[in-house]
Order: sequence, then structure tokens, then C-alpha cells
Amino acid sequence: MGAGIVRNRVFLLSDKVYLLDMENGTEIWSYSSPFKNAGRTSPVYDDQLNRLFVVFDKGIIAALDFNNGSEIWLKSLSESPGCSPLLSKYFYVIAKDGKLYAFDKQNGNSIWVKTLEESSFSAGSLAINKKYLFAGYKKSINCLNPENGNLIWKSLPDVYMEGTFGAVDDSRFYSISSDKIIALDINNGSILWVFNLPTSNLTTTLTLHADNVLVNGFKIFALKRTTGQFVWSKNGYAAPYGPITVSNNIAYFGYLDGAGLSALKLPGNYTGKTWNFYRSDLANSSYLPE
Repeated sequence: MGAGIVRNRVFLLSDKVYLLDMENGTEIWSYSSPFKNAGRTSPVYDDQLNRLFVVFDKGIIAALDFNNGSEIWLKSLSESPGCSPLLSKYFYVIAKDGKLYAFDKQNGNSIWVKTLEESSFSAGSLAINKKYLFAGYKKSINCLNPENGNLIWKSLPDVYMEGTFGAVDDSRFYSISSDKIIALDINNGSILWVFNLPTSNLTTTLTLHADNVLVNGFKIFALKRTTGQFVWSKNGYAAPYGPITVSNNIAYFGYLDGAGLSALKLPGNYTGKTWNFYRSDLANSSYLPE
């Protein structure tokens, strides 16, 4: 379950889409898929359209009015989503069968579709900067033209890509797997540094903040962007899951199985949770922090 922040509001997708007050976690509105299926990806917000875009587990895409959660349009993928969606000029998402989609944000019309790799079931990752769109799928990292989906370069590093997430800045693309984090040169895909993770660490996502790469798994820790050098770490509360979103040096993240959402102070010497929001049906779950 991933979270995002817009104008003192926190949004997340679990059994429903929720919009919460950032200060105290109070629910403002919620939206259920018409097909009654939940989701584990992160919703994304478009400022110009004032819309929230959500991809549910069965590949249903919903565009929602941010003010009240009303449905604007629905579209469907060929398979369940293989990653959280990404917004830029278009709406991008990878399906688990290896297809990468670009949709018009206004009406949901298809712009282009590319097959990254033929597969029956796999997850991937997406990231974008001013020049390139990056799509990680299975064991490949693909650099594409975001306008038409044409391939610029393809890298096959020794990284298990399934279920991992990527991020990009002006110089480097960062990718995370179950056992390592790598940084690639965005212009040619060459590997700049590698950080090996503990094999017992359930590492799911990374986020760029200040000079660091923030990693979210059973431990939350930070690495230097330029070198991959370890900076700090903190034990996670239960099983954090999904991207970390940062605003005003507060990190917001969800928990495994959609159990809840926490807000923690940064940097690495943060004092603990500031507030928590939990699904009512999991209120007594062992996943939840004390």
C-alpha cells in the first residue's frame, strides 16, 4: 500500500482508495472499485486536472475527482498491474504480461502500447526524467522515448527485477531488487555503483530525498546517491510496504497487506510515529506497530 501527499492531504490505496487529512489521519472520502477489487499500487495525482489516478489489482484504471472522489473515467489493462503507475505528459503503467501502456490523462485514450518482454506473470517498475522513460521488467532495464515508446537502450544487470521499483534523477537511474541496489548512467545504462542488501531484508521500494536514496523494507535506511555509501538505518515498524513519500522531512509509508499508514520524522534519528491510520478490519492484526 503506497501513499502520496497533496495540499495537506494524504491518499492511499488499500481495500479502497482513501483521502486523509495529513495532520491527524481523518478520512475525508473513500472510493471502492465498481468490481469490488482492492489494490496494492500507489495512486498518482495530476495537478493540472486535479485528478487522482488509481490502478486496481485486476487491471482496472480509475480517474477520480480529487475533491470528492467521484469517478471520471475507467479503463482496463490486459492483465493486473505490474507496478504503480507513473504520471508525466501521459499516464504510464506496466501490466504483468509485459505490456507497457501510455494513456491520455484527459480521457483515458490509448497513446501507445509496447511489449517489454513476453511473460505470463511478472512485475516491473517505472521512472521518468526530462528526457527518458525507464521501465524495469523481469531482468531488464529499458530506456525509452516517452513520446512513442521507442527503445533507446536496454541493460541486463545482475539484478532480479520482478516486484522492484526504480527512481531517476538527472544523472542516474536507481533500481532495487531483493538483494541489491544499483545506479546506472542514464545516457548508456552502464553500472555506476552496487549496494548489496542483507538477504533477509524484505526490500520493496526506494525513494529519492535530498542527497540520499531512501529504502523501504523491514528496515528503512538511506544511501548516498552519488556513491551508494551507507548513511543510516532504522528498524521498520512491522512490515512497511510501498513507496516512501516525503513532505517537510516527514516520511509517509504503508504496510504489508494494506494494514495501515504511518508518518515518521526524518532523517535517520527520527523519534518515531507521528500518527497512524489502520484499516478497521485489521485493527488487531500482528502486522500493526505498537
